[in-house]
Amino acid sequence: MSTGSDLSEHFQCAICLDILSEPHETLCCHQLFCKECLIALSSTSHVCPFCRKNPIAHSPSGLALRLMANITMPCPLQCGISVQGDKYWKHQQNDCPKRPPPLQAPKIAIPPPDDQNSGTFIEQMLGQLQLQLTSSSTRQTLPQIRHGLTTTRRSPQSQRMRSPSRSQSLPTSTPSNTISPNAIAAKRNADGGLARLGRSGKHYCGGPLDFTCECCDGFCGPSSGCNCSACMALDIETRQLPINTLVNSDGAVTEPCDNGTWYCGRRMPELQGRFDSDGYCGPDSGPQCQSCEELQPDRYEALINHTVFGPTDQDRVSPRRNSDGRMARLGSTGKFYCCGEIDCFCCDGRCGPSDGCNCRACSRLDREVGRIPESMSVNREGALVRRGEHQVWYCGRRMPELQDRHDCDGYCGPDNSGKASATRPTLDHF
Repeated sequence: MSTGSDLSEHFQCAICLDILSEPHETLCCHQLFCKECLIALSSTSHVCPFCRKNPIAHSPSGLALRLMANITMPCPLQCGISVQGDKYWKHQQNDCPKRPPPLQAPKIAIPPPDDQNSGTFIEQMLGQLQLQLTSSSTRQTLPQIRHGLTTTRRSPQSQRMRSPSRSQSLPTSTPSNTISPNAIAAKRNADGGLARLGRSGKHYCGGPLDFTCECCDGFCGPSSGCNCSACMALDIETRQLPINTLVNSDGAVTEPCDNGTWYCGRRMPELQGRFDSDGYCGPDSGPQCQSCEELQPDRYEALINHTVFGPTDQDRVSPRRNSDGRMARLGSTGKFYCCGEIDCFCCDGRCGPSDGCNCRACSRLDREVGRIPESMSVNREGALVRRGEHQVWYCGRRMPELQDRHDCDGYCGPDNSGKASATRPTLDHF
């Protein structure tokens, strides 16, 4: 019988990210979920959380149960017992000597009603309820109640607590000189959702947005569009952005100019040929690109004056000279381009001006302004990349060309799965 240390990840629910309980398989994308997770999801949405097909259809997976019966998993309550995968939850609920006590409602002594002073009667009841809820035994169960889970459904080690309201605060973090190489990896946002990079390079958790949005489908990703406040906070933190910056729906850093208009500074197709624009979104005046226009910074008001990660005086969107003395501006990819010549087989031999590869001097600008470490680079679509296993470059994004492949999960890595076509050609001439 196989051990579960290296196989249990294949039997994780894609919603709660815990070991499957009563596994069900979706008919649209054949992903495995817990039965109760799908039932809870269907009360708020009929869209598949993985492939977004509407409506979602699913059925019990007998194959998953049979496979789980052939692996052993250690008890997460650390009782020292290893159990078969299909008895994982039964052990925790009924057999584990370290299982938590059942959740009990607090006992409240109800005083006799006083018709002459009903206000006092209600105050006494509320006072006793508050006293019971602040006791140590009850307080341990409050995060589980808030998340909609009972103590017998999830182990204390695996619970992910959502905040009472959608968070618009950044986690405490120590600023560094460069962004982390883990910037492209999956991570949890402040609301406990698992967030991965979409096609735009932004973080998406797939949950409903915490604001009304008319420019997308009301969900955070999973490939493009607006993201929730908690995932926007991840964008800011992982990119080490300075104060007063956000990331628009194209994944471009955007800043307000003196008159309060937000610009990303990129050369955009929709602005080419307009009499009131030089083809660029700002950065000081003129029309905005569509993504900056749809941003609506008020949605992320609590994040605008966020914890300072990058230098407070650093301007991310304005033109600047590269080390070769040429003036460089941002293209539609968010990379710097100077229109100089480059020796490259995958583009027209010019550095920009809108997309494609850039010259060494502009690549150094990308690294300097973006605070990119030596272990990472930027591909021709403007996405951060790092080497995974076997020295293959990955950007970690959800890519259209990888969605129907049998050998990956639709994402470009970030470790050892499918690779997007835009990754390698950009880096060969550096």
